[in-house]
Amino acid sequence: MPPPGEPSPVPLPRVTRADPARRPVLISAALALVVRVGWVLYAAREPVGLVDPTFYRAFGITIAAGDGYLGFFSHQPSAYFPPGYPYAVGLATWFQHHLPLPSVPVTVGLVQALLGMAMTLAIASVALRWWGTRAAWVAGLVLALWPNLVIHSAVLLSETLYLALLCVTLWCATEVGHAAVATGRRTRRTALWVGGTAVAFGASVLVRPQGALCGLVLVVMWWSAGRRQLVVRLAAVGAITVAVAAPWLIRNHDELGSAVMSTNVGDNLCIGNGPDATGRFRLGNDCATEHDYIDDTRSEVLHDEEATAVATGEVRRHPVRQVRLVPTRLWATVVDDHDGLRAAESFGNDPWMPGGLRTLLRWTSDIYWYLMAIAAGVSLLQWARRRWFQRERQRSRPHLICAVGLITALMAPLISFGEPRFKIPAIPFLVLLVAGLVGPRSSGAERGGPDGHAEPQVGT
Repeated sequence: MPPPGEPSPVPLPRVTRADPARRPVLISAALALVVRVGWVLYAAREPVGLVDPTFYRAFGITIAAGDGYLGFFSHQPSAYFPPGYPYAVGLATWFQHHLPLPSVPVTVGLVQALLGMAMTLAIASVALRWWGTRAAWVAGLVLALWPNLVIHSAVLLSETLYLALLCVTLWCATEVGHAAVATGRRTRRTALWVGGTAVAFGASVLVRPQGALCGLVLVVMWWSAGRRQLVVRLAAVGAITVAVAAPWLIRNHDELGSAVMSTNVGDNLCIGNGPDATGRFRLGNDCATEHDYIDDTRSEVLHDEEATAVATGEVRRHPVRQVRLVPTRLWATVVDDHDGLRAAESFGNDPWMPGGLRTLLRWTSDIYWYLMAIAAGVSLLQWARRRWFQRERQRSRPHLICAVGLITALMAPLISFGEPRFKIPAIPFLVLLVAGLVGPRSSGAERGGPDGHAEPQVGT
């Protein structure tokens, strides 16, 4: 007998590689790879100017040479950016130096094209479990062809790596529920999917520490498994996340004198909350502190603490002003979706793209974003109507998961500053909401359908 609060195991047909239900997953993943490889071969190039891609490129060089993560200016141990992406670039740089591979930007771009394929496969698989084949087609194709994400694949920025890890986390968490219902509790298969969730989640935190907020999504996904199973699974995720992060924190304690994940938290908070904050990205003198992070290792840590103090002090003195900045931060984050295009040209330092192509890609990216955001909003409204007016609770969890995911993904820019690329972690949840528009319309459709799924599996 299953533990209290858990559904009784029901026989679910096994999805094999030859199962036609997996066709949208595989085709959309292949399409994602093809379009990204084509763009990388055309657009990947060395970054120009003092911009984030230039810093990542420099970090990769020192890491590949065996010198570790060194500051761009100080050439001393640094932790200004979280470690996940610099070390990923360092690994790609090392392989490029030792194997007959293209330039480092192209090599990194090809790896990111593979990551784009992985994220598409993962989200299409989640949609297949939740809503069936039609939803899998929509989710896979929408994510595979998302213009801004395709453009980002050729850019030395962490968005692609983080998004792939987030999507794999969602997929593994969903498969935990499927494995548990299909084969019974406490099975090896369930444990492996929990382990996969934990490793992907822990790695994502190394790329973007604020991604830890998405742990709330796991709570919602596994809530109905019962208190004991929820605690066990979350404890496993927490333990593995700590184990993944521990070497980096120990390194920073020894090298920097502070066990921090990164030292740019203070700058981000000060840019968004300082005396001259506007809600958008800007560099002003209000965040200039006694110590400068470019001088040396110790100054980097002290600058982070001082900038954090400036931001928190301003919040305490003017809390109403900070609240008023929240709508501006949100608008600056969602106003458009062509940030990848700016990054591809080193944020204006290398305008290599033909003017007509730049205009076309800008309009295509923004219109695509507006359409998908509207479709996701319609999906949420339909869910709210069914849940609160028609009292349909049975199928509420997929939309609730997405709603919580959107909130956690947008939390970071809402407390710091708005920037279009900061909404990228919300895209998988938007895609799943769009896919939900073509999902089953009734509980009868959920109990059985052409995909052979007895019921939606959302991470029980």
